[in-house]
Amino acid sequence: MKPYLDSLTVLRGLFCLWVMLHNYRTIIQDLSFVSDPAFLRDGYLAVDAFFVLSGFILSYVYEGDFKGGLGTKYRHFMVSRIARIYPLHVFSLLVVLALVLISFAFFDRSYVSLFDLGDNLSMIYFVAHLGLFHAWGWAETNSWNTPAWSISVEFLCYLLFPLLFMGVRAVCRMWSRGAFAVAAALALMVVPPLVILGGFDQPSLDVSQDLGVIRGLCGFAGGMFVFQASRSLPSSDQGLGALLVLLSLYFLPLMLWETGWLISLFLTPFLILLMARVRLKSGPIERGLIGIGNISYSIYMLHFIPLLVKERLFGAMRTDAEIMAMLGVVFGAILIAAMMTNRWIEKPARYAIRSRFRT
Repeated sequence: MKPYLDSLTVLRGLFCLWVMLHNYRTIIQDLSFVSDPAFLRDGYLAVDAFFVLSGFILSYVYEGDFKGGLGTKYRHFMVSRIARIYPLHVFSLLVVLALVLISFAFFDRSYVSLFDLGDNLSMIYFVAHLGLFHAWGWAETNSWNTPAWSISVEFLCYLLFPLLFMGVRAVCRMWSRGAFAVAAALALMVVPPLVILGGFDQPSLDVSQDLGVIRGLCGFAGGMFVFQASRSLPSSDQGLGALLVLLSLYFLPLMLWETGWLISLFLTPFLILLMARVRLKSGPIERGLIGIGNISYSIYMLHFIPLLVKERLFGAMRTDAEIMAMLGVVFGAILIAAMMTNRWIEKPARYAIRSRFRT
């Protein structure tokens, strides 16, 4: 079995916290000492990093499975990936449904019926969520559990992974693996701004439900090229210090320039390329960061749910102390819930599905 890439687990956890802060930015900005920092505004870039990470890690784990073509390995791969993402996706979707039903029954009578809850809560979208095809470019709006759009795109990437991986590997063999792979990854980072924004003079790449599939596929394929490039790099034992330096370089453009998000986007392949070669020590800080990374999927899938009732949670908050206290309670509850769902839903369901289908 290959060594576990702790540094990328830490990176996944930190990016997950970043996207959570991004989605709570309208509440955080109610604090008198907070304006509109780019760190919060551009937190959606964490999702692009997730896609690059996913392409890299899957290439690392499954590179030996598709050397001779698809075969029976594809079934094994898909069962493993569905077991990883689907149980918690369904659980979070059902939690949102429960909140909608409670609202319909006791609070909000503006809905016509349970089958006409508005555009973003339609039953068509609910069924699409169950099938994980709700963010493949056909829907006009985010719906139900909003962060799940990226899980839908991730599922599409899984379906295409073997073909993409074999294509990327074949292309890299034709040229110098390292230099060409990095160039290809950077080129894929250019595609979303060109296609989605029509150029580089736009303030944001924050699109999800409609054109988010372009972001996902480009980032995922970019991660596969980054993996090919990483194979020629030596490992480093600099650990936590290297992680802090690399993250500082990544976030610096966001602090300095209005369009710094574009620079950070282009730095994403380099960040993951270098972080993959960093070896962490087993100190308490490292273990804590790895722990956050291990529950990052649960954090990501659960963190948006309190925002569905934010008026009831934050509507009466007026002072900085009240807002900060409520944010602390909500963030703490999200972390506790994430630990619980990781332990009692994610892991048991994953093992059960894999055992049932003998993967």
